[in-house]
Amino acid sequence: TNCTSCNSVAGYAFFPSASADRFGTVIGSDFFWGGPFGRGPRTLVHELGHNLNLYHTFQSGCGTTNCTTSGDGVCDTPPTAQNNFSVRRQNTCTNDSPDRPDNPRNYMDYVNDADMSYFSAGQITRSTAAMNSSSSRLYSLSRASNRQPTGTGPYGHVKAYFAAALRQGCVGVPIDFYSYSMGMPHLYSWDFSGGVPDDPNASCPSVTFSQAGTYDVQLVVENLSGRRDTLQKANYITVLDTLYALPYREGFEAAAFPPEHTLVVNPDGRRTWERFRSTSPPRGAYGLSPTAMRVLYFNYSYYRERDSWITPPIDLGSYTDPDVEVRLRFSWAYACLAYENPSATPASYLLDYEDSLRVYISADCGRTWDLVWEKGGRDLATHPDGCIEVSGAITGSASFLPTATMWATDSVYLSAYKGLSPVRVRFEGVSGWGNTLYLDDIEIDTVRNIASIAPGRVGGLAGYVSEGYLHIKSVQALPGLSYWMYDVQGQLVGQKQAGPIPAGWSRWVLPGELAAGVYGIRVESSVGGFSVRYWHQP
Repeated sequence: TNCTSCNSVAGYAFFPSASADRFGTVIGSDFFWGGPFGRGPRTLVHELGHNLNLYHTFQSGCGTTNCTTSGDGVCDTPPTAQNNFSVRRQNTCTNDSPDRPDNPRNYMDYVNDADMSYFSAGQITRSTAAMNSSSSRLYSLSRASNRQPTGTGPYGHVKAYFAAALRQGCVGVPIDFYSYSMGMPHLYSWDFSGGVPDDPNASCPSVTFSQAGTYDVQLVVENLSGRRDTLQKANYITVLDTLYALPYREGFEAAAFPPEHTLVVNPDGRRTWERFRSTSPPRGAYGLSPTAMRVLYFNYSYYRERDSWITPPIDLGSYTDPDVEVRLRFSWAYACLAYENPSATPASYLLDYEDSLRVYISADCGRTWDLVWEKGGRDLATHPDGCIEVSGAITGSASFLPTATMWATDSVYLSAYKGLSPVRVRFEGVSGWGNTLYLDDIEIDTVRNIASIAPGRVGGLAGYVSEGYLHIKSVQALPGLSYWMYDVQGQLVGQKQAGPIPAGWSRWVLPGELAAGVYGIRVESSVGGFSVRYWHQP
C-alpha cells in the first residue's frame, strides 16, 4: 500500500506473525521512489525485510551473549546499542564473541539509501526459513498455485543479469559465467562473440576463447510466462595470449595503473588498490623508492569488502629442475587501528579494527585459486606499536604512512606450481575498517636450492629442503607429523612435532644456528616416513 499521508513516517510493516488483515507493508508516497533525508526505494526493501521476519539489527540494543535468542536473532550481524542514521566507525556492544565493530550498512538499520549495501548470510537464512515453513503465512506465497495467477516468480517479469568469475582470461583457458537473472527464467541463450561455451543454454556456462582480444557478451532469458529480456555488455571480456617469463618484478614505478596485463578486481565499485607516490620522503618499500600500491582502509567503511590485484599470466612450464625453486617475494607495510570514543553517544568501546592481506596462486590463469599466505591485524602490522591508538575523534593524523623501517618482506615458494602455465598471483585485501595497507617490490624468480638432495617420498608423503625450510606435501590431511635432524656424527640437533597437518604443502623453519655442513632429516607420520639430506651453508 502507498499512503499519501503518513505523518512523515517513511514506512512501516508487520511480521509474518501478524493477523491476516494487518500483514503487509505501508510506504509513504514521498519515500517510494526517492524522498527527503536520503531515503527512497530502499525504504521498501527495509520494510519488506520485516515482512520476511527480519528484525532491526539494533533490536533490544546489545542484548545478551546468546545471538540466536537475543537482538535480531542473527549471529552474523554484530549487535549495536541503538539505531544509526549515519555510518561511522564504532563499537557500541562488547558482548559478541569475537567482539566486532558495528556494521550499520545493513538494510535493517536506518542509514540513508546510498549507505545501505547488504543483507547478511544469516538474515537470508532466517527469511528463507520463514518462507519455506509450512506453518508460516508466507508459505503459500512461494507456491506455484499462488505465483501463476498473480504473475510472480517464474510467471512474472524477467530481468537478465550476469557476471564472469574473472573478466580477464587467457587463450584456451575456460572462463566461468554466472546468470543472476531475476524472474526465475528457465531458458537461457548466450552469445560470446566467438567464444565457445560448454552449453550455450546453461545458466552458468564455461567459455573458451581461442584468440586474444576483447569480446562482447549477450544473454537472453525467458521464463514460464513467455516474457524475455536481453542484456549485452560491450567489451566485457579481455583474453590475453602474453605469457611473462621469469624474473617478473613489479614496483609500481610506471605512472600507468594497473600495470599492463595486470588486473584490479573491485567487486563493490568503491575504494580499491591504487598507485601511491611520495617523494618527500620516499614511502615505498624500505624507503628505496617513492611508489607503492595501497588500499586506503582508513577511509574505507565498507566492512569485509574484498579487493584484489592480479599479476599477468606467468610461464613456469619450463621450471622442472629439482635443484631450482621458484620463489614469490613481496613487501608490505601496515598498521591496524585501535579506536575508542567513550564520550560518543552511544559510547564506542576500545577495539582493534583489523584488515587482512591474502595471497593466492592460480595454475589456470585465474579460474581457480589456492590460498598460500594470509595475515591480518597485529600479525600483519609492521608499525612498531602494531596498531595506531586513537581515543576520541578520529583525524587524518591517524592514517598510516610508513617510514623506511616500517616494512616487512616474506617469501612463498611455488614448488607445487613448477612446470605449470599460465600461473597468476592474486593479492587480496580484506577491509576491516582499519588503516592503510601498502604493497611493493613484488618479485617472482628462481633460486637454486642450497639443499643437495633427491626429494624424499613415500606413498602419499613427499618433501624437500630449500633455503632453511623443510617443505612437506601430503595427499591427505594427517593427525600429526614429526621430524628429527642429525649432524654427520649422528647427534640430534633439532626436532619438531606438529599436528594436524593439512593436505597439500606445509613449510617448517629449520634450526638456524647451525654450522656449515651436511645434515640428515628423518620425517615420520601415520602414513610412513622418509629421509632427506640437507646441506647447510650459513
